[in-house]
Amino acid sequence: MRIFCALGLRGIAVLWLALAIPGYGRTLVVPGNVSGTWTQAGSPYVIQTGSITVPNGSSLVVEAGVIVEFSGHHKFTVNGHLLALGTETDSIVFRAERGNVAGWKGLRLIGADSTQFRYCRIEDGVARLTSSSDSTGGGVFLGSASVVTFEHCLFENNRATLNGGALFVTGGTGAICTDCRFFRNQADKDGGAAFVNGSTLSRFERCEFERNTSGKEAGAIHSRGGAPTYIDCEFRDNSCFNSGGAVMASGQASFRRCVFEGNTSIASQGGGLYFYDSLAAVTLDSCRIAHNVTLLRDGGGAYCWEAAPRFTDCQFVGNRSADDGGGIHCYRNGSNATFTRCLFENNFAADRGGGVKISRFSRATLTDCVIRGNSTGGSGGGVFCRLQCEPVFTRCLIENNQSAGSGGGVGAIESNPRFVDCTIAGNTTDSLGGGISAYSCDVDMSNCRISDNHAELFGGGISLRLSSPDVERCRVERNLADSLGGGLYLFEGLPHILNCLITDNQSRSRGGALYVGDATPLVEHCTIVDNYAGAGHVLYAENSQGTLLNSIVANADFETGNGGAPTGSGLVATPLPWILRNSLFYQPGIPEYAGVIADGFGQLTSTNANGQTCDGYGNVFGEPGFVGTGAEPYALRTDGGASPAVNAGALTAAVSDLPGSSRPEPSGSLPDMGCVEAMQNGQGSGLWGSQSGVLASGSYRVFGNLIVPFGSRWEISAGTELRFMGPYGILVYGELFVAGNPLQPVTLHSEDEEDRLHWRGVRFYGPAASASRVNHAMILNAAVLGTDTSGGAAGFFGGCAPELNSCRFERCSAGGTGGALRVAAGAPTLNNCEFFDCSASVGGAARVEPGQQLTLRECSLINCSANLGGALSVEGGTLTLLGIYAVGNSATAGGAVHARNSQITIADCRMQENTAVEEGGALLVLNSTVTAALGNLSYNSAQSGGAIFAQSSSGALGEIEMRSNFGSVNGGAIFIERGGLEFNRVVLHGNQAGVGGGAAILTNDSSRFERCTLVQNDAPYGAAFYVGDSRAAVNSSQITHNGTAFYFRNSGTADVSYCNMFGNDTRDFEYANGDRNQGPTGLNVVDSTNHLDEAVDHRLNLYRDPLYADLGGENFHLSENSPCLDAADPTLACDPDLSLAEIGAFHTAHGQNLWQPLDLAVCVHDSGGMALTWSHGGDLARLCQTDGLSFVVEREISADVWQTVLTTTDTMCVVPDGTAFEQVLRLRVRSAMP
Repeated sequence: MRIFCALGLRGIAVLWLALAIPGYGRTLVVPGNVSGTWTQAGSPYVIQTGSITVPNGSSLVVEAGVIVEFSGHHKFTVNGHLLALGTETDSIVFRAERGNVAGWKGLRLIGADSTQFRYCRIEDGVARLTSSSDSTGGGVFLGSASVVTFEHCLFENNRATLNGGALFVTGGTGAICTDCRFFRNQADKDGGAAFVNGSTLSRFERCEFERNTSGKEAGAIHSRGGAPTYIDCEFRDNSCFNSGGAVMASGQASFRRCVFEGNTSIASQGGGLYFYDSLAAVTLDSCRIAHNVTLLRDGGGAYCWEAAPRFTDCQFVGNRSADDGGGIHCYRNGSNATFTRCLFENNFAADRGGGVKISRFSRATLTDCVIRGNSTGGSGGGVFCRLQCEPVFTRCLIENNQSAGSGGGVGAIESNPRFVDCTIAGNTTDSLGGGISAYSCDVDMSNCRISDNHAELFGGGISLRLSSPDVERCRVERNLADSLGGGLYLFEGLPHILNCLITDNQSRSRGGALYVGDATPLVEHCTIVDNYAGAGHVLYAENSQGTLLNSIVANADFETGNGGAPTGSGLVATPLPWILRNSLFYQPGIPEYAGVIADGFGQLTSTNANGQTCDGYGNVFGEPGFVGTGAEPYALRTDGGASPAVNAGALTAAVSDLPGSSRPEPSGSLPDMGCVEAMQNGQGSGLWGSQSGVLASGSYRVFGNLIVPFGSRWEISAGTELRFMGPYGILVYGELFVAGNPLQPVTLHSEDEEDRLHWRGVRFYGPAASASRVNHAMILNAAVLGTDTSGGAAGFFGGCAPELNSCRFERCSAGGTGGALRVAAGAPTLNNCEFFDCSASVGGAARVEPGQQLTLRECSLINCSANLGGALSVEGGTLTLLGIYAVGNSATAGGAVHARNSQITIADCRMQENTAVEEGGALLVLNSTVTAALGNLSYNSAQSGGAIFAQSSSGALGEIEMRSNFGSVNGGAIFIERGGLEFNRVVLHGNQAGVGGGAAILTNDSSRFERCTLVQNDAPYGAAFYVGDSRAAVNSSQITHNGTAFYFRNSGTADVSYCNMFGNDTRDFEYANGDRNQGPTGLNVVDSTNHLDEAVDHRLNLYRDPLYADLGGENFHLSENSPCLDAADPTLACDPDLSLAEIGAFHTAHGQNLWQPLDLAVCVHDSGGMALTWSHGGDLARLCQTDGLSFVVEREISADVWQTVLTTTDTMCVVPDGTAFEQVLRLRVRSAMP
């Protein structure tokens, strides 16, 4: 206090600004800068009259137990470093002082990197008015590249008039929140608790968000753009007025093991979550989305607007929507959400889609999902699809759902859903379609089970109106309709029912199995048995003329105990007859047929190919001869009284049966009637089933899958031919050894002479298959069909790593990925193999899936094609190419190779004449690391990047020639965007682009070209380089005889140094809008000399004739008298002769030693020893590494015969006393290089 008095008022004022002054049991903090330590003894610290700041370069430590109170609406700005480290028992509090109803303006952490908060309470912050940043982040605003950690902190009762009630995080910054709680915060706009804007560094772990609210979107968090991570967080009882009761998300946000429960959207969509942005890739793993609500609109649990989040192992339970989509609604084009192993249970929608609604061009995919116990007041108890959407359901279980409208399990209107390997069971509806109801749709169903469903009106199992679906290999069982169509109700359409089992269905009115009205279905290879109705146990058709072909119709009244025909008509058609052909009929009802029957039906006037009595339509009548037991009780007997349906059908396009076996069996025979093709014993050299031992050389027909069991070894002898009679393959769980040799290869191909039948290739499963070796095999015309659409010739699964040597893959194809090979899980190696004319959607020859590896050594890839990666595609894997020859491959993008998020190594490879419609004539490299050396990429073409298109990628490419590549728009040879590649000793010659970058175009890039040679490239803008928005570097390179060599746009930070420009058309450098500031300064102004005293510009570039050995002959080595010899950047690695590096890709050795020693002097000691001294000689300016130069002392022991005395790196030596020089004719010192 004496100090204050002595200093007077002015002194007090100065100290007041610098210090926290204790008084009356609390510390008053005056406006301005603060630093130092706030102790518990000085608490509370009261900010009374204005805002405070921890300035840049300063630190403030707040000790445990401190309370920081704000008397007015002041802010706490941190530009420096703040440590607020409370303890579990003694927290730190930031709050408004009691009575301050306006609150305080919150913490503003701007550039406050490494600031930490632990066990802190941040309360009553209010961000409003003055500026946009001051209206966001009521408790904390985080900006300017700060990374701040919050541990065990409570954010309570904060508010923002714009976004982020408690916390606002800007792009480039990061909030690391661990074990924090956000409670009762509010934002007038978005993000009641937090707004995370474009942040990739933010991470929230084990945080709780409870009872936060927003006036617009995102009751708890709006996660916009960037890639923040949310782990083990809970979002409960948050609400918003518009969309996203808990969360609104875009970008690449990741949610793992989070809970979203009890959240509410008041007036719009997404009670729990709302996703937007078609470019978003939000991921949710093992999350629980439960009991969320929308009070007015769609998506009780979640809503996707043109967004494609990926859900894995997530649960949607008990959510409610006032409109559509109780669990989730995916809406509009681009809303292609992916669901894997997800559960949708007990959700409710007041209108449509109790569990899931998919609409308006969405292509959502659901795999291995369970949709159970959901309900709706409208249509689609489990799922509702509408308006040109094309969802795909694979291996999904849709059960026990209920709807008041149509579609107890699934409802669809004007859409094209696809169901593969799904079970739709136990669903009920008060209307049409207990299992599925489709109106004006093209529904595709394959290998599905539709069972135990109930409709109070039509279509107990399936109702199809104005629809023309393909229902293939499905089981329609035990469904019930109180009115028409116990199994299926078909009205006004052209449905195709193929290879289906329709059994035990019931209608209380008409059409036990099928009711058909005003439709023209084709029912083919179906088994229709034991169905019941008041009329038409099998079929009731009105105003329709369908076709029943190659099918079995049979009924048995087991309820009466005699197995006879049930009472009531079997088949009814009126007023038009059906076409009934090549089918078996057995006691369909009493009477068997009613209505209008085709003339001659049932009149046994002919015989079929088996010699059986039939009518003129090929129909047979009698007991069908089912096996009655096993996995397929409706399969046909082949011995002990063979079924009359065996080989009794008509040839059709059907190639498989209900279980997926090939049809007909064996090939060349007639198909069986019914849905299951009988497996008949092979004739002579037939093969199928399990294999082991040694298969002797010969020609064999294959009638089924060949299986090498675990623990077995099967050897195929040299010269063997396997002709596959249908879509079979070789399934290897043990060891396969193919013992072909150059003179006697093993041939695997299809039976059909024109190879139209195709077979399914070789599949390796598990580590035991790694011992397999396939040598000298010809694998021809392998293809994959149906749901198995990847890896036409070979597939690798379960971590296997077999080896294939000297194999030829020709005309192999896949509808999905990997025309010849697909590495799903493994690391195979192929040596000296050929791929010719292979094709797929992705990876014409081969596809490598995430986390897997493929090595190709001395292989050829010729004329393969795909949409992506004409020959090869790798996604998130490792691809090694050694000595590869890739020619003539084509794709929409990546003519030869496509790599994304991968590691790719290329050594000594040639890629020529590959084409891409869009990017990357030879290579398309996206977000990958590439290492390439000793290669040639020539005559490739694409729209952008004739040879290489690289985006967001890194790596090194060295000693590669790129000649005569063409980019019709940009990048004749190379197009790099946002990359960091290094090119060393690369030759770019004769490349051409239609617009920019004859050799290379670099956009927003930081790649480096070092010791490269660019000659005779051409483009209207930048014949050698087009450099736009880049800081790329070109160093020690020859850029000669091109068009205008460089074109710069907005690239003042780029660098061109130690290069040589000569003979370029009109000028060496061109700048956008003629503004030289668009490129690096100091170019083409010769005002200095380099280390060889040659005239150079400010960046040490030469402008001299390089004196190539033979420009016309395309020999770009330098002559020994070239001014570019030893003229490269002196910091580069030395040449082999210890001279400095040359400018350009080639080393020219000096014809003579440049550094012979001079001024040799000898001093002989009396004792006989001697001391020698000398000096460096020659042109030392060209010497790269003096300590690498050594000197050899030699004596002449006879005429011109020299003997080494010693070697040294110094310029002197002492020959020790006593060294014998019996006859020293001469003594010399010479320089030596490594």
